[in-house]
Amino acid sequence: MATPEPHSESSLESLPVEVIEQILTGLSLDDIRNVRLVSREMKAKASGGCFKTFCFTKEVDLRTQSLREVSALMEPGSVACELRHLTITGVLYVTMTQEKIIRLKTKPADPADIFNNKRDFIGNTMMQRPGRVLASAEDLAHAEAELNVLERWQSEAAIERCSAHDVEALTELFVRIRKYATLRRLQSLTLKVTVVRFTKQRLAPEDGGAWRQIWDTAAHTFLATLQALASAHLVIECLDAYSGLRVCSLPGFDIADTLEHIAQGKMWWCFCCVAQHGSSKAFADVHDVDEHASTALDGVLNSLKSFSLSTSARALPATGSQRVFQADPDSEVRDTDEFSRMRSAINRTEDAVSTGDLSAMSADPRNTTGVASFLQKMPELEELTLHEYTIPWHNRRNSVEKKQSFFHSIAFASPLRCLKRLTFRGLSPNAAELLSFFHANHDLESVDFRDIVLHGPWQPIFTHLSSSANKFTHLHFDVVFEQLADNLTYLYFPGASIRAGIRSVPAPDGAAAVSIEGRAAVLAGIQYTFSRQWVMGCVQHSAWREERSREYGPSMR
Repeated sequence: MATPEPHSESSLESLPVEVIEQILTGLSLDDIRNVRLVSREMKAKASGGCFKTFCFTKEVDLRTQSLREVSALMEPGSVACELRHLTITGVLYVTMTQEKIIRLKTKPADPADIFNNKRDFIGNTMMQRPGRVLASAEDLAHAEAELNVLERWQSEAAIERCSAHDVEALTELFVRIRKYATLRRLQSLTLKVTVVRFTKQRLAPEDGGAWRQIWDTAAHTFLATLQALASAHLVIECLDAYSGLRVCSLPGFDIADTLEHIAQGKMWWCFCCVAQHGSSKAFADVHDVDEHASTALDGVLNSLKSFSLSTSARALPATGSQRVFQADPDSEVRDTDEFSRMRSAINRTEDAVSTGDLSAMSADPRNTTGVASFLQKMPELEELTLHEYTIPWHNRRNSVEKKQSFFHSIAFASPLRCLKRLTFRGLSPNAAELLSFFHANHDLESVDFRDIVLHGPWQPIFTHLSSSANKFTHLHFDVVFEQLADNLTYLYFPGASIRAGIRSVPAPDGAAAVSIEGRAAVLAGIQYTFSRQWVMGCVQHSAWREERSREYGPSMR
């Protein structure tokens, strides 16, 4: 029998590039990397479209070293230049969890759920105190080591922010993307926040503890990103600022303040780190920026097609007992044995901010016009998503009026005329102003309203949406309310087959949510009626309040 001649190459290497691409589509990134290590020829054939798709998306911390490492990858010819979707993550380092372990000689029973955010069968928080167990000598030694590392990271991050080194590194990354990326721009830029209480574990904002530090981190991340975009002249198509996160939001005041500083050729950077026992230190500095930065930012935002934002009222300084309730959950002031004593002591001390100053802060028009001022720079915007988060009660002076003023500024102060897709979550617009907003955007095709309190009747809105003079092909309503004088009722939609996003809202004769797809279905109109209001304090009402607070606030932590 004749011995077959050995092939000069493997059967895989002999396949056409198109076939290899089909094979690679079913492999993980690690498997594709292994294939590319087989030979130079396989590396060339396996470095095409399928492999490059793994390089489309990248997430990087807003830390100088992390940003520089990604920048170093952006070289001509590198697969890193396929980057299209970038996420910038602001990192909040909190030392109080480790300090509490050392102070009380106990540790969380479940390190993955240190604040007891476990849910019951319908998704509501099981209202129990966080379970703790005794810490061993080994646990205490480990906590000391963790604390040292976290304090170092916290200090390094504070120095970077005070000196604006993180902004410089982010600017450098954006410049290299503009120069070397295949598209010479970003298709999307997303901003996030993560909380670090353990060196090897990251927490989402809703699981991370006190909201004030998260708000500060979100503000800094947003401000740093804006200056870097302006300095690098990087074009982006979509910008998402925290819209997909719970308990993480950006006040309109901070947006307005940022725009003013950029217009003046200055930028203010602030980082608030919480020191031992809950006291805080503010590190702030003012840096000169490009005198044309404001014009450059206008150019960047002018081409924006999609913008998503979670916003809130201004976070006013805590006063009285709120200084205890809004302290970090692991701070000494929140310890069970110390709570009453320290709350009483704090109530006897003088607040750092006077009542007059608080009133002035609350009345500042920038609180409600900041978002509209930002939207004024986006005349070509086609998709807008706004999520309004409610912060703890003492900050919400005249909250109903402020919520309506917020939408009023958007409806009349922002030049939005090209919108095609609109999503509102947690807003409280006036019916007449919402109708005017719709009239100004003739190209709207999709509307998605979730947890909306409309001040005025829905009927004129629904009539407009289903009119043949418009272009709507998709309508979605999920738990919407109608406020007439002092009468607040929610709508349900007979015959609707989908379940409400807020699962506990009772709607026995229909559904509290409806989704209408297709032009013909939209033209058929929207059928609805009013619910029978449930009793305050009943199980359904309590469950609904819990569900809503997770998504729209206020946070109970």
